[in-house]
Amino acid sequence: MEKNILISQELLSKKELLTTKITLYHFEKLEEQKRNRLEYLKRKTKEDTDYNIIHLSEAIRYGSKHLFYNYVLWLKTLLKYYGVATEDLIEHFEISKQIMSQHFAKESYDEIALYLDKAIEALKDTMHTEGSFLKETNRHYEIARSYLDAILETNRGKAINIILTAVKTGIPVEEIYLDVFQPVQYEIGWLWQSNKISVGQEHYATAVTQLAMSQLYPFIFTQEKKDYRFIACGVSEELHELGIRMVADIFEMNGWDTYFMGANTPAVSIIKIIEEKNIQVLALSATMLYHLRKVDEFIDVIKSSTKIVPKIIVGGHAFKSDPDLWKKIGADAYASDPKAAIIIAKNLINQN
Repeated sequence: MEKNILISQELLSKKELLTTKITLYHFEKLEEQKRNRLEYLKRKTKEDTDYNIIHLSEAIRYGSKHLFYNYVLWLKTLLKYYGVATEDLIEHFEISKQIMSQHFAKESYDEIALYLDKAIEALKDTMHTEGSFLKETNRHYEIARSYLDAILETNRGKAINIILTAVKTGIPVEEIYLDVFQPVQYEIGWLWQSNKISVGQEHYATAVTQLAMSQLYPFIFTQEKKDYRFIACGVSEELHELGIRMVADIFEMNGWDTYFMGANTPAVSIIKIIEEKNIQVLALSATMLYHLRKVDEFIDVIKSSTKIVPKIIVGGHAFKSDPDLWKKIGADAYASDPKAAIIIAKNLINQN
């Protein structure tokens, strides 16, 4: 693990050099007729290479080829809809290997090459396909479909009304969260990744769902005293908060006293609540791979600075591809969804 951390740090320290070299090599190979947008393409290639090296560094740091493999699968799908051929991506990682072999000691390069080979393997994977997250087998498919359509029509009032009507007809709020909000937000993410909607539309969809959730709070929160205490947040620089907010709400629906602290929350604020409220379980979320280090550091601070150390559950997209990643960052468990998180949280408390 220590060797991987050193390689990860060396990659980041050489990021600017490697990005420049890989970009230049790409454009030395370009055919003359492709150079009419040279400066724009150079800038975009440099940005993408920079991003790739950051993800590579984090995957190596945690000794997880699965993390990089799944990142490259995501990248392949994203760039496909922007007209970037898979063959060009394979060439990019081959060039990356060539450049990095010139700037690292053999032992370090051999480790890096294993991850780059995994990237190339992901790009050659023809069995992996992305598809819609809205399935007709979903018990509330029609509601979810109508809700998504209203959002894509930018008809906020209609979208909210669909949700409120569903609850008034007797559908439990928890089912609205799990069978409508969750798959619709996944679908929105996929539509953006497929270049079918803009970033603006994605942000609009998230804002509508946040508003819809707030409209349901009278059905969720009660004044009764509860036995279990739970706090949820996103770490520094993590701006995606909808998923972890849904987790907190579902814990509340299942009889927990919850404290949702939002995204980008300073550790000192969390420590204060943990100690004041005698918190039993802390949930942390990370969406992007490069936020894992922040989760790691956050957990270290919590464990070393609090008089009461709660059980720590991690979740979010960054953890999905490696089932053992939570152990490497010092958490007590990983939960793939809100319902699993509740079961795991109770089991962790009962272990004491």
